[in-house]
Amino acid sequence: MRPLTLALTLTCSACQCGPGTVLLDGGPTFDDAGEPDAGDNVDSGAGDDAGAPSDAGELDAGELDGGAVADAGAPVDAGTDAGTDAGTVVVTSDAGIPTGGVGWARVIGGSGWDDLGGVVVMPAGDVLIAGQLDYQVDVGCGPLAGTTRDAFIARYDGHDGGCRWSVRYGGPRDDGADTLTYDSTRDVLYVGGSFRYQQGSPVSFGGPALSGGADNRELPFIAAYRPEPAGPQHLWSTRFLGEGRAFRSAVTPSGVAMGGTFYGSLVVGDAGVTRCCVSGDGTWVASMNDDGTPRWSAGARITGSGIDSVWPGALWRQQDVLKLGFSSPVAMELRDAGLPPGAHVATFGLDTGALRTTSTLGAARDGGVVAASFVIAEPNGELTLAGTAWEGADLGNGPLVGYAEHLYVARADANGVIARAVTFHIEYGGVASFARDAAGRYVLLGTFRGARQFGSFSLTSGGPNDNADDPLILVLSPDLSTVLHAERFHTRSEDFMGGHLATTPWGSWIIAQHFVESITVRGQTFTGPSGWNVLLTELQ
Repeated sequence: MRPLTLALTLTCSACQCGPGTVLLDGGPTFDDAGEPDAGDNVDSGAGDDAGAPSDAGELDAGELDGGAVADAGAPVDAGTDAGTDAGTVVVTSDAGIPTGGVGWARVIGGSGWDDLGGVVVMPAGDVLIAGQLDYQVDVGCGPLAGTTRDAFIARYDGHDGGCRWSVRYGGPRDDGADTLTYDSTRDVLYVGGSFRYQQGSPVSFGGPALSGGADNRELPFIAAYRPEPAGPQHLWSTRFLGEGRAFRSAVTPSGVAMGGTFYGSLVVGDAGVTRCCVSGDGTWVASMNDDGTPRWSAGARITGSGIDSVWPGALWRQQDVLKLGFSSPVAMELRDAGLPPGAHVATFGLDTGALRTTSTLGAARDGGVVAASFVIAEPNGELTLAGTAWEGADLGNGPLVGYAEHLYVARADANGVIARAVTFHIEYGGVASFARDAAGRYVLLGTFRGARQFGSFSLTSGGPNDNADDPLILVLSPDLSTVLHAERFHTRSEDFMGGHLATTPWGSWIIAQHFVESITVRGQTFTGPSGWNVLLTELQ
């Protein structure tokens, strides 16, 4: 078997690592809200969008109003998938996998575009979410009024889905939360995203109003809260001058690090404190103290002209360094150092942000490209990767055969050199979330199209036409040799909407799956009011 070094997405699950997700193939794999997947992150091995195990959280068939909670439905028997509107089939060969039914569920949605940037499970099992709401939406604690798209955060009881509190933040133009991470040691929830500034109308995220910049510019923001049972306590919030968004986050010893995209230029902190990125489009990273003041920042930008940019990748802490993944199909530079097209990982010192190393991990997008959407760092230093590869790509067993995309899970060394991989032809789709449960099994949430084979299990997508992609859950054994479980959710739209997955302390799964019109999960159908919706549910 020929070893392969590939573009890398990393989520650390060891205590010294802060989790995150990354795409390193020249562009985003998923489009939850028009941008790369945000990530659901918790420190010290907590549940994250890459699905690292949490450090700690359907209902009657038919229509469900936004925010309503229903009793659990009947368990679904194992069987085979016929690909019909009956929806979901669960098949399993391993005890301990949560296949007994649904515990609780909520449809979050209104008349517009509603989206989640992430889900985390707290140590005792409560569930924290953040995202964006269009117009008035009830996420469970009563209507959250608004006339445009705004950011929101909410907390739920992980045992029954009861809404503890929900808060909406925003101004007269579109705002949203695209990433969150939870520091269980300090009990701090960090939320990042962007808001569009309207001159004369500053925006508050629970603290002092934030303003600045040209009218209608999209400004990145970071906010910190203590997620008390009775409601969020605002600790601090800040914005960057320029234009961009925050997509990635990781807990650090001094506070939090965040990263995202910028367009033209970006200033971290108040005017001139730390100028991260000037002239061009690219990716930024900033390390913030626990009081919201900046420690250091850096940015990678394209050096040529055109519509191409530098896509943000994973952001994670590993011992005394912070690592940022990024990629571009064109030449770029990082702190005046030229970099070729492709995928890279930059290593910065935690305290000062000194650039220690830059590693090239892959080629620019072309035929046979391999994209590692998620990686879990194992205690022994190895990596477990999950992602997509196009036909013709070679993961060590020869070129992949089959039109379009293949899903893969692989074991690699610390540098991303694959030792073994398992692949599945999915035609179109990919990985939305990836986790390791308490028993060491790997849980993958993604999508697929058509009649496909996953180990010994056959699943068939179904929908209004032949182009429908259905969400998929796979469970693989710790050594990746066996598919232990496979199931699909049936959606009534061909448009893939990303999802998030985390595990609870009692072994169930928390799934947040985006959908349009309706979604069927384990025999129960949920209908959204209209527009884009999210099903937030516990699978037991």
